[in-house]
Amino acid sequence: KVKEANIPKNTKHNRPTVAILGDSMLKHLNPRKIQHGLDHKVTIKTFPGAGVDEMIHYVRPTLQKKPNHVVLHVGTNDLQTKSPVTLITAISRLGETITQEGNGTELTLSEVITRNDNANLADKVNVFNKKLDELCTEHNWGLIKHDNITKIHLNNYGLHLNQRGTSTLAGNVKQFLKNQVFD
Repeated sequence: KVKEANIPKNTKHNRPTVAILGDSMLKHLNPRKIQHGLDHKVTIKTFPGAGVDEMIHYVRPTLQKKPNHVVLHVGTNDLQTKSPVTLITAISRLGETITQEGNGTELTLSEVITRNDNANLADKVNVFNKKLDELCTEHNWGLIKHDNITKIHLNNYGLHLNQRGTSTLAGNVKQFLKNQVFD
């Protein structure tokens, strides 16, 4: 009979791993700051300019490392050329690929952050994020919301985050991970 005391706690080598993958919006996130105080090992990989179609190729090497959880931030670079509906369809396929090839890997999607560089794109972001919420509910995927990130969190060009925005994004991700229970 195995005593519970003999079951090791999450040590450095067996704690759950979280891979955060996405476009350049993630470029200034610090994985050590996000994982501080959490029982998870966090890695962040950014692919500047990447859209959902490229991301399928970028996630595969990460899935080979068998992370417990993948957080995917994608869509920012696609909204200029894809409708929210088309983009949701592509993200759904990508998500299904991740959950199938990941053998039990949990998936969380991250909302596209508001934009201030183009009013039409800002409207598309809102429509897209509503559809993303529905998609995550339908597939039982996690969703990280960023409705606390506004245009004051964007740089002068209105697309990327300023320091305050990066800090808010990191806080949103960390808060989400704090509330997760990993098997």
